[in-house]
Formats: sequence, structure tokens, C-alpha cells
Amino acid sequence: MNNNRLICFWRKVEKVRESWIAVPSGPLKPLKEGFFFMEHFVYIIYSEKFDVFYKGESHDPLQRLISHNSDLSEYTRNKGPWRIVFLEKHEDRKSALGREKQIKKFNRRSIEKLIASEANICTS
Repeated sequence: MNNNRLICFWRKVEKVRESWIAVPSGPLKPLKEGFFFMEHFVYIIYSEKFDVFYKGESHDPLQRLISHNSDLSEYTRNKGPWRIVFLEKHEDRKSALGREKQIKKFNRRSIEKLIASEANICTS
């Protein structure tokens, strides 16, 4: 199996009301001998109740979704339930933060196009 390939699998999160998301998994990749780096992800979550999107980055999008739905994030507090609608893999945090900054400037139409695009590795 190719280590660069992203494997998505379905996992039900019990703490999140009936949310199903595609969760990326894979091994850490060696950067230099003795050093490893962790892939990061840019994500977009959606609250159907408030019809609002939230954009962010994380090395563990599933855990981040749980924290959003547990009201641990100030902006997303009391606006859930949230579900992941977009997920994009990046090799490192720096590139993920740059992409997040770019996506945060998108209008709603651009966000909806992005969610429907091939760049989205979330298959929920």
C-alpha cells in the first residue's frame, strides 16, 4: 500500500449526534532521520440548525469535531450540532494554515463549490 495514499473510513462518533464523517488515517512520515512530521488538515464544518460554516485546521479533525460539538470552542459554542463537510490534507501545519487563511476569505458560493470539488476528501 502506498504510504502517501489517504485512507478514509467511516467511524460513528457517539458523543456527536448521529454524525458520520470520513476520517483520514495513515502513518507519520520521516522528515529527516530521527524526525517525523504530522500531516495536517483543513476542514469546514457546518451547522444545519444555524446554516453557518466554520473553517479551521487540525492534525486530528475527528477530535476537533468532538470539541466543537462539546462547546469547547468559543465561536462554535451553542451553534451545533456540527458535521464535517470538507476535508483537505496538507503535508505540514504551515501549508494548512495558509490554506485555511485563504478559505476564510471565501464567500458562501465559493465555499459550496469547494465542498463539491475534487479537493474534498470527506465523503460524508
